[in-house]
Parts: sequence; structure tokens; C-alpha cells
Amino acid sequence: MGWLWASSPTARALDSDKPTSPAPTSSPAPDSPPVATRAPESDYSDPEIAKFIAQVQAEFGSASSSKPTEPSRPAAAPALEPPKPAATVTSHTATPLQTLDPISESTLPTTMSCRQAFDAAFYCQSVGSQFHAIYRQGEVRGCSELWDDFWFCMRTRGYSGKIKEEAIKDHYRRKELSKYYGPGKPSSTDVWESREEKVPWDSEFRQSYPRQPDVSDEEWRIMEIERRRRAQEELDREAGGRLRE
Repeated sequence: MGWLWASSPTARALDSDKPTSPAPTSSPAPDSPPVATRAPESDYSDPEIAKFIAQVQAEFGSASSSKPTEPSRPAAAPALEPPKPAATVTSHTATPLQTLDPISESTLPTTMSCRQAFDAAFYCQSVGSQFHAIYRQGEVRGCSELWDDFWFCMRTRGYSGKIKEEAIKDHYRRKELSKYYGPGKPSSTDVWESREEKVPWDSEFRQSYPRQPDVSDEEWRIMEIERRRRAQEELDREAGGRLRE
């Protein structure tokens, strides 16, 4: 059976007698340089959310906009409490704005629906709304004002009573002043003068009108045909008299 082996047994014995050299130990791989992680450019990718956070920072301070962290000491916990809404509204209305005329002031809204504000802002950014704006105005419509209404409504959800009503009126008063009373802005006062006071109750539509006869539709139709015939005859007589002159 020796023909099955490629080498003779003697050769295999000689090979086994050779001293085996120690296996080379693998040297530890050099430490790879630390991969530089790129810091995110902004914590908020949505510009509308970033704008909302900026408004919150302006009203509540920079402490409320920072990310919540676990306080290292129990004494630092009260510093993370946000200010009460009443104090915020007081500082918000501390600087009086220019008021509108009495009629416009009386028609300013005192309630606001956050659902409607969100639907209006969300629809403004849809394809259908922008296509309609391009078709009607020839340009893309801006939605920042609608999103401002929504974020304002969300900020005032915790308010109640007269505080909330005054905040909403102040918001709409600012919009009216910037839209119609700013420099170079169109105003309805360019066409007509506004009223200085409300119309007294139950004083409008006092002009008397002739009472319509209580007849059927068929009788009314016959009377109307007769009236038109008499009016046409009167016009014909006037035209004939001018021709004879």
C-alpha cells in the first residue's frame, strides 16, 4: 500500500525530526486614529420649530429652551421650573401698543382655535395651496404668518379668563397694525372714512317700503305683466312727443 503515499516513510520521519521553529507572534495592531465625529449643525432641522424655540427663548428665557438634564443636586431643581403664565402675560403687555379706532377695537377676536390655525398653516404648505397661489397671484405663498398664529395659540393654551382674551386681542391688533396701518400699506380709510361709534341698536333699516299684496303667484304674474305694459306705453308716448317737437 506504499504506492498511495506521495513520499516515502523515511522522508516523513526525517521531516518530523527537524526542530520546529516557533510560530511568529502577531504584533498588536496599532491603534486606529479616533474618528472625528461631526457635530450636528442644529438641534432642530425644521425652521418653523427653530423659530418657535427662539420665540419661547425670548419670552421664557434661555433656561427653558435648553435640553432638560438631571440636576446634580436637589437644590438646583427649583431653577428649572418655568415661570407662571400670569407673569409672562404681564411682561408681554407691559409695553402698550398703538390702539385701533373704536370700531376696530370692538371687533378684535378674543378666542382662537389651535386646530383651525394648524389646519390653515398645514394646508398653506400643501401642493394644492401653492398651485392655487401661483395660479391666482403668480407667485408662491408664504406661510410664516399662519405658523406664527399656530405657535402663538399653543403658547397661550395655558392662559385663562381675561388674560387669554387680552393676549389674543393683542396678537390680532399687531397683525392689523402691520397689515393696514404700516407705512405704505393699503387701508380701507383710503376709500371711505370709518365710523367713530357703533350704530345704535334697532336704528337701522327704518325706511318704509310699500306692502306687497297678498295674492297668488298667477295673480302676481298678471299684475306684473300689466305694470310693464303701462310702463312701455308711457315710454312710447314720451318718445312720440319728442319726435313731434
